[in-house]
Amino acid sequence: MNVFKVLVLIWSIYIFEQKVEALTCLKCDYVVQPRHCTTVISCPDDDSCFVEKQTNAFGETGYNLGCISKRSCRNAISSLSHCTQCCDMDLCNNAGCGKEGYPFQRAPVCYSCENPLPEGRCHSIDVCQEGEVCSLNGEDSFGSILYTSRCMPKDHCLSKPGSVLIGRRSHMTSTLTRSHGLHDCFNCCDADLCNTNCKTRVKDCSELLSSGAALLSGVYTVTTPLTHTKIEVYCDMVTDGGGWTVFQRRFNGSVDFYRNFSEYENGFGQKDGEHWLGLKFIQEITSSGAYQLRVDFKRWGETKGYDVYENFSLQPGTNYTINIGSRLQSLGVFKHSLNGAPNNSAAGCAFSTYDHDVDKHPMNCAETYRGAWWYNACFDAINPNALYGGPETHEARYMMYGFSDADRLALAAITMMFKQA
Repeated sequence: MNVFKVLVLIWSIYIFEQKVEALTCLKCDYVVQPRHCTTVISCPDDDSCFVEKQTNAFGETGYNLGCISKRSCRNAISSLSHCTQCCDMDLCNNAGCGKEGYPFQRAPVCYSCENPLPEGRCHSIDVCQEGEVCSLNGEDSFGSILYTSRCMPKDHCLSKPGSVLIGRRSHMTSTLTRSHGLHDCFNCCDADLCNTNCKTRVKDCSELLSSGAALLSGVYTVTTPLTHTKIEVYCDMVTDGGGWTVFQRRFNGSVDFYRNFSEYENGFGQKDGEHWLGLKFIQEITSSGAYQLRVDFKRWGETKGYDVYENFSLQPGTNYTINIGSRLQSLGVFKHSLNGAPNNSAAGCAFSTYDHDVDKHPMNCAETYRGAWWYNACFDAINPNALYGGPETHEARYMMYGFSDADRLALAAITMMFKQA
């Protein structure tokens, strides 16, 4: 490489390292005052914002605003009818040439486009009123995410100022009511032009809750931590402090849980109804931290119980072997446990279905007991994915969890979920 090429390379590296982020400037032609401009433009690199005062033939004064090359920028007053000033901060040309800008005490300036647009296509702005913050809502429309942005009352955001809520807002008052509209994100923030995108990711309902959002239970969109797959999950934001990601939910028998391995791997059912999240998603999410497992169940006659364990995760691989730590608390489970008797404990077992027999018993436990589970040889009173039975069902091939010896009855409802410890 000759000396000239080396010098060119060094100069290119220098220019790249000196490159600064482009400014966002007010862009208007002949407005009454600079601060009355309600459209913006993202300037090319090495440009400044400018405001220019002009007077027309009628003696009327107006202001032009936009971007200008720094090399061409001159702060000059050539006459009473003409003035040009430049500056180098976002929205800084809201003042200039003798006119005051935005008041010092004000709410944020936000992007404001009520018509859904692709990311980056909104150029209108609004100065919010006191008590308002910026908001951005992304919605899937035929495979494309379109965004609406505006000022919004702070108490309508369901989040603290500056926090980000990813997912679907839900006002569900019933487990049978579906929240409306699949949202890629919902973002509230309180800084100028902060509602430009929704790139922050959350991987589970724990992070949704810890983002500062005061959320209701419902269906939200999260992004898995390894493959960055966007999936819908049902978040329980009420039980034991909230933040639980539900991976199994049954309450009326509307969904058949006697399924093959592929369906259990990928998930089935509706997230706001009976469903199984999917082994591959459970494994991916729980591989990224320490998680608790919680099982909530209801017996016929309204008797309720729960079971909570630490160190829950699934091992990578085709069998999705379950890891379960010590029991933390329980109610109404009697003597049974997920990590109890050696021949019946689910801990350390692979996931079996009728077409994927990897249990430790000579017979096919999933086929015999009409379920799918981390069967050992085979199980002891815990078969939550079996057939849905009625109040008088006593057989082991029906949905059950930790019954007493005198009360071997199927369950009316069961929910299994995890959250970060």
